[in-house]
Amino acid sequence: MRITPLDVHEQTFRVSFRGFDPAEVDAFLQRVADELERLTEERDQLQAQVEKESAARENLEQALANARALQQGFLEQARQEAEILVNRAQLKADRILSRANEELVSLRREAQVLGEKRGLWLGELAAMAGTLQDWAEHKTRQQYSSLELIVNHREQVESGAETEASVEGDDPVDEKHLASAVEALDELFSPDEDGPDEGTPVDAD
Repeated sequence: MRITPLDVHEQTFRVSFRGFDPAEVDAFLQRVADELERLTEERDQLQAQVEKESAARENLEQALANARALQQGFLEQARQEAEILVNRAQLKADRILSRANEELVSLRREAQVLGEKRGLWLGELAAMAGTLQDWAEHKTRQQYSSLELIVNHREQVESGAETEASVEGDDPVDEKHLASAVEALDELFSPDEDGPDEGTPVDAD
């Protein structure tokens, strides 16, 4: 049974012969009641302090929980943003690499085409050079032949031989051939404006 300070104050005892001194009993009961009241007040203060500290602890725990949740939210947001940045950087790097590969393939194709064209040009130049060489040799032989014909004719004139007579086994000198020879000789000492047709070889005699 719980005893309060009020119970101690209101407690009464029967008086009997040779019993305790009522004044001493009342004084002791007063001391007990005062002590109980002090202890009760102290208990109430402690209880209030415990409740206050408990509330503060709950508030602190709630604040810590909120801080953890906020921190977790920040971390999750930072992780998502970092992932987005990484994905964007990866996409950008992939686009750059793709463009670089496309440009490399294009440059290789252009280099291959240029190489093929170079081979064709070198072949055409070689053919043109051969054609020019054949044409020059042909023209040179014609001009030297005409020059030889003129020299022979002059020798015959100087020796007093008849133009209509012929040496046995030799053909007479024709006037038309002589004119052609003179014309060829003129071409030998004058620049020729006409050249061989490109890509058409000159038949060598």
